[in-house]
Amino acid sequence: MISYIFILFHIVFEYPKQQTRFNALELRSQVAESIQILKRIRHPNIIQYLEDETREQEIVLITDHVVTLKSYLRELKNVDQESTNDIICWGILNIFKVLNFLKKSCDIDYLITLDSVFVNDRQEWQLGSFENAVNSYKSLILSRYSNIIRPKHLSKDHEMFVIFMYQVFNDDLNVTNIKNIPQFIRSAYRSLLSDNEERVKILNFQNCPCFSTDFIAFMDKITNIQILEMEEITQVLKQNEQLIVKLPVSFQYKNILFYLINKYKFGRISPEHITPCLSIIKMIPPDAKATSYVISFVESLYKSKDRNIKSFALDNHKHLSRFMDSKTINEVVFPSIISSVTDPSPYVRESALKSIVLTAPHLSGANIKKLLPHLAKSQMDTHPLLRANTNVCIGKVIRNLIDCQIYTSRQPYSCFTERPER
Repeated sequence: MISYIFILFHIVFEYPKQQTRFNALELRSQVAESIQILKRIRHPNIIQYLEDETREQEIVLITDHVVTLKSYLRELKNVDQESTNDIICWGILNIFKVLNFLKKSCDIDYLITLDSVFVNDRQEWQLGSFENAVNSYKSLILSRYSNIIRPKHLSKDHEMFVIFMYQVFNDDLNVTNIKNIPQFIRSAYRSLLSDNEERVKILNFQNCPCFSTDFIAFMDKITNIQILEMEEITQVLKQNEQLIVKLPVSFQYKNILFYLINKYKFGRISPEHITPCLSIIKMIPPDAKATSYVISFVESLYKSKDRNIKSFALDNHKHLSRFMDSKTINEVVFPSIISSVTDPSPYVRESALKSIVLTAPHLSGANIKKLLPHLAKSQMDTHPLLRANTNVCIGKVIRNLIDCQIYTSRQPYSCFTERPER
């Protein structure tokens, strides 16, 4: 038996021979053709092709990691209803747009099904399964839905989109029963079933109130944040502050945080724009695995040459340190602390002292030895408050000093005062 396997990192989809009416060579040809279509198309709402390999018994396709839309919709049932409605409308609208893009710009008629839509790590809905765009495979798709009661005036691609939209909310396939469609998106669904010509139908669908919400307007701006100026970003974040807070936590740190960090990484961003990033980072559950872009972002804050950004990182070291291991703390955070302890600004020096308390347990013996002279100098700071805070800091980290330093550190300031010149 020949199987055709799609690997999406750790997700495997199999297409066994007996499940189709095509023979092995036909199915192999269809899958190969679908991969060729996927390779030459780039779109935010199309699964991203990485690599493929043709073997004797299988064809392997590797893409960005995704989950099926079915499993994602099951997870959404545990989320606040209002937020769920917005996210579903946003997803359906994006799929509708990408289907129009394929038809108008690529001359591809894609017969969508619920099984051909996936959700990536940013919770964006994406088209996959491009065998649905292969002409010889379309007859099989249409035969699966031949018994469905549906309006006869619809074209095949619109007909399949109506079925897809209905299945997002229902398990049955009585697509003409509009009462089974939730009220918040019913007008959009009804516009697809109308007798209007296709151009009018598309306009009416996209102009429905459910696709003109503050959430969708915000997502349009946040996904295009790279082209926004600093003033525009400030305005967008300020206007939608309450909207962001109401969104599911997972959506905040998987989607919104991703785009904010990308703006910081590839474009200029001011310290005031980092505050929303930290607010979202604080809400990441302790058991959630930190993604690479979050870890690299946190490290970049400590490496920043901008005094305000570096100070911001040290002030929030308690929340940021949980994303770093001991090696990173010694190699990235510690140099930042050392440079900040000697900073001309008293505020930055104080931030560095506070972060030492949390950092000391993770420091190597060599770095602790490097730290001691700086603490000695800080004890003679011109600011009384900094001198007092230094003594408090020493008292809290004394247990972390290596054995050979414990004795001298217990003597009254003996290892922290400067030796007289001979």
